[in-house]
Amino acid sequence: MYGYAVCLVCVITLILSVQSLIDNTFQYARPEYNCVGYNTSKPITEGETAAIIEDRKRDEQTCKDQTQYQALRSIANSGILTLMALALFIVHWRWVGKLRDEK
Repeated sequence: MYGYAVCLVCVITLILSVQSLIDNTFQYARPEYNCVGYNTSKPITEGETAAIIEDRKRDEQTCKDQTQYQALRSIANSGILTLMALALFIVHWRWVGKLRDEK
């Protein structure tokens, strides 16, 4: 029973970590979707200086960079978790199979 429980937990973990991998891959590829509306509480007016406009662009680029960094960290974490869950699943599934064959 223990072996089956571990396998079930591994399958659930695999599903969640693969979903996270996919989600973060898209977020890494297109970070601008995470920054929509970032720093745009006030519309740009004709009287704004070029420095203010550049500040807004720099802030938006910072948001994109931070989004990509967080997505890359999550991809690495989810990838490691996926590999660990897969290894545990394979080991326990084989172990359960051997126990079944012995009976």
